[in-house]
Amino acid sequence: MAAEAEQAKAVLHQVVDGAARLCAVVEKIISDATTLLTTLTGSARSPTIPQLARTPENPHPTPFSASPSVDDTSSVVPPERIERLRGELPDDVPPADRRPPGAPRPKTHGRWIGPDGRTHAVQSGEDGMYPESATALADLGFRRKLTRASDVEMKLAAHMRNHGIHSATLVINNTPCVGEFGCDRLVPVLLPAGATLTVHGANGFEKTYRGGAKPPWRKD
Repeated sequence: MAAEAEQAKAVLHQVVDGAARLCAVVEKIISDATTLLTTLTGSARSPTIPQLARTPENPHPTPFSASPSVDDTSSVVPPERIERLRGELPDDVPPADRRPPGAPRPKTHGRWIGPDGRTHAVQSGEDGMYPESATALADLGFRRKLTRASDVEMKLAAHMRNHGIHSATLVINNTPCVGEFGCDRLVPVLLPAGATLTVHGANGFEKTYRGGAKPPWRKD
């Protein structure tokens, strides 16, 4: 019995020591979280673990609006959030004339925010969103395959068209391509009438596109 008692005591000591170490780790996590919260919000209030777990990225998402203005879109995405999202992206895509000859075209990466305030990742290429832009172009009378239909801006504009999204903000590590069939020309064509898409691109690019533009291939 004495040996068993000593063994039990040793086990209990291990449990107590382990619990103490765990408490120290939890206290450090809370301390670090408090420091971070103070830095971000200026508040020194110490949050509890449940409070941290329940805090969404955007605690007050903007309700969906059928006809938001550009000002409404901009007001729900403050500059500091734009910069934070920009920091999540790879380095800016260099212009074509500054890439090595024969080098593959780098993918454009982005983050977009809808009226609900949530952030979604997106990148260029023929992924699950690509058929939406290809189909939308065909529905608008464009009868051949367009390589640019796989661009982030085109895919998001078509996605907004198909899902009734009237306002969104996009942050990308590139700038919208120009030309007759470039994103800068066709995003307003793909967007539904009254919709707006604000794009924050590389090198300080910022532009709000408005939907309902006439397709350049239509002469009527």
